[in-house]
Amino acid sequence: MRSLYVLSIAGALLAAGCSSNSNDGGSPGGAPSTGAGGSGNPAGGSSGSTSNGGSNATGGSAAGGGGNSSLGGASGTGGAPASGGASGTGGVPGTGGAGTGGAADSGAEASGPTCTLPTAPEACALSVPRKTTLIDFTTYTATGTWGVSTSGDLTGGTSAFHGTGTADLTRVVEGQAPDTVLHVSGSIPVGSYAGFVLWFGPCVDASKVLDMDAALSTTGIDFSLGGSLGGARLKVQMQTHDDYPVDPANHKGGCLYSTCATQWTACMGPTLIVSTVAATPALVTVPWANFTGGLPVATTTGAGVVGLQFQVECVAGPSCAVDLRLGAVVLTL
Repeated sequence: MRSLYVLSIAGALLAAGCSSNSNDGGSPGGAPSTGAGGSGNPAGGSSGSTSNGGSNATGGSAAGGGGNSSLGGASGTGGAPASGGASGTGGVPGTGGAGTGGAADSGAEASGPTCTLPTAPEACALSVPRKTTLIDFTTYTATGTWGVSTSGDLTGGTSAFHGTGTADLTRVVEGQAPDTVLHVSGSIPVGSYAGFVLWFGPCVDASKVLDMDAALSTTGIDFSLGGSLGGARLKVQMQTHDDYPVDPANHKGGCLYSTCATQWTACMGPTLIVSTVAATPALVTVPWANFTGGLPVATTTGAGVVGLQFQVECVAGPSCAVDLRLGAVVLTL
């Protein structure tokens, strides 16, 4: 039986530079920070199809890649497509700050990222899971999709992103069920970052799970994690509907923003910061309240989850050799 331990967490994300929204299904690469660091909000996601007995998320748009970093970074790369969707085309780098004069009437800015400013939040379906397992890598495919809806699984896909001087982290499935893990590895130069978003097809109400048609309240999530950060730190971000920028193209997001350049700083998911991991994979238990620093809603109860992001930032150089094994993400009761 795996030993339990709870990782210590750090405070809220630092204030960051911006990144712009990108193509169907995701958000863009991170922008350079405007000060000594801070964190914008990488994204990923797809409208996807419903889960829990519905069809697989094969009709949704592909998730564009995109990341941000408290360390500043360049634009992300295009994300892996959902099955049946069009692949992402990559992020557009930000300008390091707000635009130099927005045209309020049109919703666009005179310089920097452009977009149509939202006037209302998107709807969240609040699909209630029928299993405590949110993400099981047993069903993970080479294109980054996961879940079998006919088996009652939630379904989704993956958006990868990276910063300056590095590439996407390598992701390889290892082992057999029930011990399947996602082996994540790569080298990140100091001051840069890389990561990925595991996005859900539906907007999920992870604050509860159905058991024989009775709804049981959840307390958080757990997952096995082990290996080496190589001098980096890991940010685990819960992407929530309330803190996700309104994204009409992918029918998600409830956070209204006033300028295109600040959509990923005005809207940020609550985050857990991990500084060390065990060499041998062990269980990490994270109560909902330990995800902090979100904007405009600081934390989460698990209601309205649209994705789970893992971002590795190299803070001790000259480079960080990352070698991690991540197990299934499971709701705790």
